[in-house]
Amino acid sequence: MKREIIIASILGVLTFLLGVSLGYYLVGLETEKLFMRYEKIKTLVDSALYYFQEYKTTCEIEDLYILGKKVDNLGYQIALLENSNNPAKDATKLELLKSQYFNLQYLHYLLAKKQLEQCNQTFNILLYFYLPDKECRECKEQGYQLSHLKKRHPDKVLIYSFDLRYPNYFIYYYKKKYEIEKAPFIILINKNSTKIFEGYTPWEEIDKYLLT
Repeated sequence: MKREIIIASILGVLTFLLGVSLGYYLVGLETEKLFMRYEKIKTLVDSALYYFQEYKTTCEIEDLYILGKKVDNLGYQIALLENSNNPAKDATKLELLKSQYFNLQYLHYLLAKKQLEQCNQTFNILLYFYLPDKECRECKEQGYQLSHLKKRHPDKVLIYSFDLRYPNYFIYYYKKKYEIEKAPFIILINKNSTKIFEGYTPWEEIDKYLLT
C-alpha cells in the first residue's frame, strides 16, 4: 500500500512537470508563429511602400485596408498573448514582438498618409497613444470608444495604437512634437486638417470631425 502511494505521488509530480513543460513549449511555439507572421506582413507593407514611392500608382484603397486588416489581426493575437495569465510567457520576447508591431503599424500609417496626400481619397487616420490600465484608468474605455467608431465607419477610419512607454523613435517624435504628457491622446488626420484630442474623448465627439 505504501509503495502504491509513493508510485502515485511520483506519477502525479511527473504529470505536473509534463504539463508545465508542455505549456512553456506551446507558448513559445505561439510566440514564434507571431514573429513569423510579423515578418510576412512587414514584407507586404514594405513592398507596398517601395512600389508607391517608385510608381505612385497604389491608390487602390482596398489594398490599403487588406493590409490594415492583417496588421490589426496580428495586434489582436499579440494582445491575447500579452493579457493571458500563462506564466510561461517570455516577457522579453513579448516586449520585442510588441515593439516590432508598433514599427509595423507606423509603416502602414506612412503608406496610408501617402495615399491620403497623393490620391483623391477621403478617409481618416487616428493615432491613439495610450498607457497600460494600471497607469491610465481611462485608456481601456477609450479603446472601446475607438473600436465603436471604427465599426460605424469601417471603410473611412484607420486606427493606429501606440503604447507611450515604448522607446520607439516615432513615439518619441510624436510625444515631443505634440507635447504628449498623459494618456489617452488622439491625433486625427484627414485631408482637410489635423485635430488633437487630449484626455478621454467619447466617440461622438471624434465623429464630428470625421470626413465620410
